Amino acid sequence: MFKKAKTAEDHRKDAEKAAARADAAKKKLATLQAELASVEAQQTALRESIEGEKRARAEIRQGVKATVDTVPMPVRLEVSQVKLLKVLAALEGTTASAIIRDCIKEHLTMKAATNPTFANAALMVQDR
Repeated sequence: MFKKAKTAEDHRKDAEKAAARADAAKKKLATLQAELASVEAQQTALRESIEGEKRARAEIRQGVKATVDTVPMPVRLEVSQVKLLKVLAALEGTTASAIIRDCIKEHLTMKAATNPTFANAALMVQDR
């Protein structure tokens, strides 16, 4: 009926267990804080990237002198591609032309990364 009184040894073991749990909790907290900092850094970088893209897209508009040199270039697209481009442009708050420029930029960047000859040519064109 009565509980056995805890000895000093029992108290020491309980204290060691509590200290171990506290250490584990501190390690978990440090890990979570590091993960949070990483996610916040990624979020900031993503926001800055999005803002940069919005500024770049806003720089080129029909009938407005752009801050970058542009050249009109007619391209034949499938009707379904044009429809989807217009939907995507509306959803992203941009223009179909800006999306096409982004796609071309990504494609050229990828090709430059995999084709050294093209990468050298791209550097020479950019230097002009």
